[in-house]
Amino acid sequence: MLSVVIVTYNSESCVGACLGAVARSLPDAERLVVDNASADASRTIAESHGATVIALEENLGFGRACNVGAQRAGHEHVLFLNPDVAICSASADRLLELTAAPAFGLLVPSSTSTSFIFSERSWTRETLFLALRALRPRELPSTARALHGGRPAWASGAALLVRRSEFLGIGGFDPRYFLYYEDRDLSWKYRQHGLPLGLTVALVADHVGGGSSEVDDRRSNIGGFAILGWIQYQAATRSRHAAARSWRLLHVVYSAAALSVELAARILPSARLRRKRLQLGEVAHELERICDSSGVLQQSDGQRYWPDAVAVLSRPS
Repeated sequence: MLSVVIVTYNSESCVGACLGAVARSLPDAERLVVDNASADASRTIAESHGATVIALEENLGFGRACNVGAQRAGHEHVLFLNPDVAICSASADRLLELTAAPAFGLLVPSSTSTSFIFSERSWTRETLFLALRALRPRELPSTARALHGGRPAWASGAALLVRRSEFLGIGGFDPRYFLYYEDRDLSWKYRQHGLPLGLTVALVADHVGGGSSEVDDRRSNIGGFAILGWIQYQAATRSRHAAARSWRLLHVVYSAAALSVELAARILPSARLRRKRLQLGEVAHELERICDSSGVLQQSDGQRYWPDAVAVLSRPS
C-alpha cells in the first residue's frame, strides 16, 4: 500500500487532474493533499476527488508541507507529487518488489516526456545558470541535465517515492528552504547516508508544469527563491565560504546582465527587453526584501527561511 502526498498552493487548475490520474493508476493508494493556505478552490476540488485535505493556516513552503504529509501518511511508502504531475501508469507487482528492498532510498518515476532525476552541475555552472536564467526566453525547455555517469544524482521533488521511516529518520526535507533546492538538499542527505537514488519503471509520470495558478507573470519572487535556495544549499552542504563565493560570482554576473539589458532597452526598445528589464529589477528587489532585517518570510515559530543565505547576502561587500 502507498500514500500519495500532494502539496497545493492555488493549484485549482491542475490538482483535479492529478488526483484523477492517481485514482486511475493507483486506486488503492491513500490520497493526502497538504494545502498551503490557498486562496482559490484547491481544497474543495481535492475533497471532491476523494482526497483527505490537510489545510494549513499559512504557506509553509514546499518542503515543510511535504514533511507534514509524510508525518500524517498511513503507509510506509510515500509518493510525493506536484499537483501538475500526472501518473500515467503503475505496476502493482513491480511496486511490491520495490518495497521489499532493504535500503529503499529515493526513487523517481520514468517518463516519456521529461526526467525526474538529474546530474549535479558544478557550482560555477549552476551559479551562472541562476544569474542568467531571467534572460532565457520562457518558451525554451529546461536546461537541467538528465542523469548520466560522472556526477552525483539528485532526485526531483516533483515526483518522488520514499520509504517513510528512512525519510523521517534523516529529518525529511530541510525546513530552512521555502521553495527550490530542498530536493537537492534531500538527495545530498540520502547520499551522505549511503542510501540509493534511482529511477523506477514501476511508475510512469508526466510533468505538465504550471502547478500554481496565481504566480506573478514575470516570476520575480520565484527567481529570488531559487537564488536564495542555491546559496542556502551551498552553505548547508559545503560551507559558508562556498556560499559566499557563489553569491559573489552570481552578483557580478547578474549586475552585468541587468546593466546590459538596461542599455539594450534604451537603444532598441521592445516589449521583450522592457519585460526582461523589469524582471531583473524585481528579482533584485525581491532579494533585498527577503533579506531585510524585518524578515518578510518567516516560519510560524519565528525562524527565518534560508538563514545562511540571508546572512551571506546581508553581509556588507
